[in-house]
Amino acid sequence: MNMWSSGRRVLQELLSQPAVRSFSLSPVQNTVVVERWWQVPLSKVGSPPRLHPRRHRVYKMVEDTKNAPKEKMELILTQTVNRLGGRGDTVFVKKSLGRNKLLPDGLAVYPSPENKAMFAEELRLLHAGLSQGRPQTRTGQMTVEFLKRSTLKIYKMPSEHFQVNKEVVRRQFAKRLGVVMPPHALSVPFESVTELGDYWCEVTVNGIDTVRVPISLVPYEDLSANHQRMLRQQRRQQKEAEAAAAEAAEEQGEEVVLKAEAAAASPRS
Repeated sequence: MNMWSSGRRVLQELLSQPAVRSFSLSPVQNTVVVERWWQVPLSKVGSPPRLHPRRHRVYKMVEDTKNAPKEKMELILTQTVNRLGGRGDTVFVKKSLGRNKLLPDGLAVYPSPENKAMFAEELRLLHAGLSQGRPQTRTGQMTVEFLKRSTLKIYKMPSEHFQVNKEVVRRQFAKRLGVVMPPHALSVPFESVTELGDYWCEVTVNGIDTVRVPISLVPYEDLSANHQRMLRQQRRQQKEAEAAAAEAAEEQGEEVVLKAEAAAASPRS
């Protein structure tokens, strides 16, 4: 009986205590600043203010911290990040992205004077072509490996003024392979060519690694729907003509056999 009484007392004490609020389940507390649309007139000393029953209950928004624009974080990228920029670029991102992703993964650093000076010197060496010793970025390594496996195929257009030069090669890289490059990153051993054949060019990635990419200048192929339809019709007509010729040859062979059999069966004089 004593155990039952003590257990009941403990249960009553637990139920009587206030519930502990979980911070993980608590809604975000925001501040909203409002002011009356119509100002309340001054009242006499010692008298309460005279409020209109409807007019003085209308408020207008002054500030809402929930929807207010949040200050972004300034960082310097240490390597290329999709949809942000390349190595050495200064970007402004959300604090959550910078603190939870870019800084912990080593993709960016704070824009301290030392870091700014380091990346400015690196950019100067890159433009001067003196970037030896700097490691290639991860995106740059992927680009190098992709270019090593690639061959640029250029179709010779049916035009008298058609020629392949450095600018045409740059556009074809972007169109055929999806590689966009500045003019100083591409080197071609010819001024311009018009003859069909195999050529090559050199692409320098981030001023560090140079890859030789084969180029094939091939005859033009019309890939439009009308042209493909015409080719299918020509192939179908050719197959029909071949089938008709085979059928005619077979009939002619049968006729020769019948004549031979008839000649063999006729009585000799």
